[in-house]
Amino acid sequence: MKDDGEYRVEVKVRNNLILSAMEAAGYKNVNQLCVAGGFAPTHIGAFVNMKWSPLAADGDLTPTAKRLCDFLGVLPEDLWTPEQLMFVLPDNKSHFNVGHRAMMEMLARHTGELLEQPDIDANIESDDRKRIISEMLDTLSPTEAKVLRLRFGIDSPDEQTLPQIAELYQRSNERIRQIEMKAIRRLGDKIRGPKLKPYAQVQPNVDFDAIKKAHEFAKMTPDERAEWECKQKSQEQENDTTRQA
Repeated sequence: MKDDGEYRVEVKVRNNLILSAMEAAGYKNVNQLCVAGGFAPTHIGAFVNMKWSPLAADGDLTPTAKRLCDFLGVLPEDLWTPEQLMFVLPDNKSHFNVGHRAMMEMLARHTGELLEQPDIDANIESDDRKRIISEMLDTLSPTEAKVLRLRFGIDSPDEQTLPQIAELYQRSNERIRQIEMKAIRRLGDKIRGPKLKPYAQVQPNVDFDAIKKAHEFAKMTPDERAEWECKQKSQEQENDTTRQA
């Protein structure tokens, strides 16, 4: 068989009607049934594996088939459909090769849901973005890089506030803010900026819009900052009034 897939799927065909009746009677497997009923395992196994027809040459059920029905307390049609009465398989096992997507779809038919698989291209792109961001941060001083990583949750699940970082470094909040602003300005220079721009969404935790606003804020004069903060407060008050209304 042509090897056209990375997965080999094995198929084994068995008579589910016999197996279901056996399990309903309290037997976990064919061996338990044979021991309890005094059957030859090869005979019952041949019925289950579709290798023997339950019909004799005269068209009647074989003695073993009749006894099996009597022992399980069922009718012949409960163990064999009309098609199965004459259906014999020389070999009830087979296999075929499939690709990854086909394998996932087959599993979904049995589990009831399509197992999620990672987008390989997306993972490669994400890793590339993380590498670029990491390389750019490494061009900063160790303190600047660490402050930005902590401040914006880069390579960590949570962002940290200025007071938290200040406590870690035993510095004032203002000093940490200055380090942060300087690092952002350096990342925005003519060399680093163009390299970082295509990777602005390296991680969902990193709010690069906030970094951009902070960068703009850092370039303001004291009077411009005061005016900006006044506008921000007015906007917040308007939003609160709107929500209350």
